[in-house]
Amino acid sequence: MRLMLPSFESSLPLDPSYVTVVSIYDVHLYAKLIKAISASMNDIENACGAYFIDEKEKQLSMSKNAELIFDPLLIDFKSRKITNALVSKFKICLNLDVEAQARLEKSLLELQDMVDNLLGDSDIQIKADSEWDSSRIIKALGIELNTGEENRTQLEILSSYLETAGSLSIAGYHIFIGLNQLLDDEELSQFYKEALQRQVSIICLERRDNKPNPSPYARIIYVDEDYEEEVLLPLR
Repeated sequence: MRLMLPSFESSLPLDPSYVTVVSIYDVHLYAKLIKAISASMNDIENACGAYFIDEKEKQLSMSKNAELIFDPLLIDFKSRKITNALVSKFKICLNLDVEAQARLEKSLLELQDMVDNLLGDSDIQIKADSEWDSSRIIKALGIELNTGEENRTQLEILSSYLETAGSLSIAGYHIFIGLNQLLDDEELSQFYKEALQRQVSIICLERRDNKPNPSPYARIIYVDEDYEEEVLLPLR
C-alpha cells in the first residue's frame, strides 16, 4: 500500500513494519496537506491528491480505509466507526456460536407463544431484526464506552485508542495530526512502538521547525524549508 499526497514527487510507501511520519517545515504546505486529507476523508469531489494506492495500482478512498484523528484528547470512543466495529465483532462471535444462535431462536419462539397465550389472536409478532443498528445493540448489551480521560495522561488516552483500534479493526490506517505538539520524542517513540505491537497501522502528519530525530519505530519523511525531501529510516 502507498499514500499519495499533494506536492510530493512520488507516493509514500506504507510498510506495516514501521510507522509512517510526514514531518513538514513549511506551515503553508502543512495546512495544504491537512486540507487535502480532510477533503478526501469527507469524500469531497475533486479533492486534490490525497488517497491510497494498493498493490494493483488501484486508487482507494481515504474515507473507507482510514480514520482521521485531529485531537487525540478528544477522541470520540462512541463514534460510528468504533460502535460499528464493536457490533461487527459481536456478530462474528455470535455467528461462530451455533448453539447460542439456536438458544436465541428457541427463546424468541417461546416468547411468541407467551404473547399469543396472553393476548390471544393479536398482530404482535416477535422476530429477530435483520438490521444490526449499532446504537441499539450497544444499549441492549448495557455497554458503556467511558474513557475517563480526566484521570489519565495523554499517552494513556492514546494507548486506549490503540487497544480499541487493534481489537476491533476500526480502520485500515489511522492518521494522526500534530502528535508532536502533545508528546515529546520519547513518548512518541513509545506510542509508535505500541502501535506496531498491536498491529495498528499509523500515519502521522506533523510540523516541525527542525529536522526530527530518527526513531527506531518510524520511517520519517522530512520536507525542509526548501521543499527538499529527506527520508529518515528507522534505527534498529
